[in-house]
Amino acid sequence: SDIAQKMRKDCLILLRDKYDFNFYRNTFLNLFLKVFSIGSNFLLVPVLIDSIGKEGYGVWQTILSFISWASLLNFGFGNGLRNAITKLYITKSYEKIGKIISSTTIICSKITLGAFILFVPIFYYFFDPNTLFIDNLISENEIKISVIVFLCFFLLNIVLGLSTSVAYGLQRSYLTGFVNSLFLFLSLITIIILKGFINLNLIHLAFVFGGTQSLIYLLLFVWENNKFKLHINFKKSPEIKDVTKLSSKFFFVQLLSVIYLTIDNFVISSKLGASITAEYSVVNRIFFSIINVYSIFLIQFWNSVTEAFEKQNFFWIKRKVRLLLYLAFTVFLVCLMLSFNSSFIVKVWLGDTLGTIPKSLFYLFSLYTLFHCINAIFMNIQNGIGILRFQMYSMLLSIVVYVLGLSMFNITDLGLQLVIILKTIGTFMATGLNFISIKFLYGKSTN
Repeated sequence: SDIAQKMRKDCLILLRDKYDFNFYRNTFLNLFLKVFSIGSNFLLVPVLIDSIGKEGYGVWQTILSFISWASLLNFGFGNGLRNAITKLYITKSYEKIGKIISSTTIICSKITLGAFILFVPIFYYFFDPNTLFIDNLISENEIKISVIVFLCFFLLNIVLGLSTSVAYGLQRSYLTGFVNSLFLFLSLITIIILKGFINLNLIHLAFVFGGTQSLIYLLLFVWENNKFKLHINFKKSPEIKDVTKLSSKFFFVQLLSVIYLTIDNFVISSKLGASITAEYSVVNRIFFSIINVYSIFLIQFWNSVTEAFEKQNFFWIKRKVRLLLYLAFTVFLVCLMLSFNSSFIVKVWLGDTLGTIPKSLFYLFSLYTLFHCINAIFMNIQNGIGILRFQMYSMLLSIVVYVLGLSMFNITDLGLQLVIILKTIGTFMATGLNFISIKFLYGKSTN
């Protein structure tokens, strides 16, 4: 009995060390790459505002939110592929990995081709920018063409972007950080160079951002196939049973997430105008950069949870949750300090381009950031173990609270503060529901 307990203890230590090695290796590399990405992202803001103006930047941010709905067209196959590859990888079923990648790519290609045939003509003939942007001064034709160009690239990148799902599944999440850093850096350099030769507009931005991302995703796909000898063969018949089990659930979660995260830009641009949308986007960019830094610790956590759950190593998950909670409150303290010095930070970053942004927006966003980070911990556990029904309920609850609040109060009178307060309340309620679900799932798994 003593020998058996000692062997069990030694095995748990070995497993813990293995998980810790993968977790910290990927996290360290992601941290380095994320800092580089954030730097490029922050440099992009003043460059874009200087290139296309404050109103143009507000329109561009709304276009990005609008186009992000097209990400739903992969119907959750990317996340389903990610989990399926991880399970095959830890069981050393390497011969099946190439098959499911090929099959998933074929299915997503058919879906996006159908979407291209359906949506591009609809946008060209029926999309009216004046209904989306109040008091718009930018050419209707410029907005319409830029949306169509970026939509075409976005549809292509739904397929090529499966290369990042492959990286996650192979426990190489740092590769996604690398391609994102390279994408932002190349886009920034290209815009700076073009700015010296032509007057940039929204159409140019659509080609730069869309084309650069497509090229990088394609190169990642080719590199992964050669490096890991995946033997991707698109001539074989589809075998996606392992992927489709979770894809539909991931699709509904993704749908609800896109609604929750993008509805504010539509509300603000239609009720308060593109200029106010630019102010909101700047504050949003600051705090989501902080959230992105925090998310570095969650990037590898998702697939590490998948592996730990498959091997019943719940102790490792519990230890990492405790660590991530400590980090979330540390992030909150950083946000408060940033809010206190917000006027100085914005002035140094953007000068007097946007005028004075109320400090209250920063303090409210600090509270939202705290609940967003805590909620993300529980959501990544749910993603890792593939039990998503509670996440659907929590996202639906957040959306209902948000929409009811917008219908009950007048955003024109209360301004941006109302948007952030409602999102904070909705995220807080979702966090509570997801916490209860994790306690339920953890107790059920250990019995």
